[in-house]
Amino acid sequence: MCWSLLTGVFFLCFRYFYESLIIVPIGRYLGIRETQRKVIYNAHLEKVYKNGKSIDEKQMTFLKKETSMNSIHIRNWMRIRKLQDAPTTMLKFRECSWHLLFYTSAFIYGLIVLWNKNWVWHTENCWKGWPHHPVGTDLYIYYLIELGFYWSLILSLLMDIKRKDFKVMIIHHIATIILLYMSWVLNFIRIGALTLFVHDIVDPYLAGAKMAKYCKNQAMCEALFGIFAIVWIISRLGIYPFWVLHSVYFEIHDHVAPFPSFTVFASLLFILQILHIVWTYMISKIAIQKFTHGEIHQDVRSDTESEEELLDEPVMPPMNNHVMPDDSPQVKRHMIGDHDLGNQS
Repeated sequence: MCWSLLTGVFFLCFRYFYESLIIVPIGRYLGIRETQRKVIYNAHLEKVYKNGKSIDEKQMTFLKKETSMNSIHIRNWMRIRKLQDAPTTMLKFRECSWHLLFYTSAFIYGLIVLWNKNWVWHTENCWKGWPHHPVGTDLYIYYLIELGFYWSLILSLLMDIKRKDFKVMIIHHIATIILLYMSWVLNFIRIGALTLFVHDIVDPYLAGAKMAKYCKNQAMCEALFGIFAIVWIISRLGIYPFWVLHSVYFEIHDHVAPFPSFTVFASLLFILQILHIVWTYMISKIAIQKFTHGEIHQDVRSDTESEEELLDEPVMPPMNNHVMPDDSPQVKRHMIGDHDLGNQS
């Protein structure tokens, strides 16, 4: 399984070409936004923005004096400056497209591989005859691509969008990698394969719902999210704890004597269930948006506001000498040779 790290690097390369050559053109055709509005650099406003705190009355009085701007335009500058650091819709669209491709492919492959295995339908057979369980090429490939994918997620964390559950995702990826290695070494591959399959069932619907949202197809977004929520509850709060964890914590003892490594393995599987409960809470917040606001407005996992959320805020039109669109001649001039313009992304 040491080949899995190299597989992860391959996935990173494949993802780059897949997104650049296929997804970006599709996104442009669908009208996905690629650029951001930008502000002209202002030292006083930039310092306040970097501080990250809201502007109080005393500070507003100082800023109006130093910048010769009124309070509305100062807040507008802050809003557009925040937008400048927000991930573009195209970047989020690309990330979700990769997840959609992998999880859909992994689910289909897992379905083909596991369908005729007797231990899938009778989980007690995951432990009968242990540790003398043969591992076929199909299961080896299944493990290799799954482990390679999670290595690629670890390697790409700095590239992908940071969300509120960034630390939780780190724990999830590391726990999943350790679990995969442990299940391979201990020859708990059968229960490991079931865990992988249960987790892959739900993810394509979430990725599809987000992509529909970015394409401004609200009906499709809510339909896919509804399917996602139902499948999530069935798989993560139903099948996983009462099928997989039940087998690990109860059925195993009739066939395998307890040992320290198994305790660690079982504990990590339980940590995954705790994470499922945390994410269920987040999903419920999105569902509440639908019932209270009539539609899903945002992904509660986002660490930064999206372009649409920032642009939808009611503000006064920007002053031409302080805020401008990307493609204005003045912005292009600054981007080429004027260092007064702030960070370009």
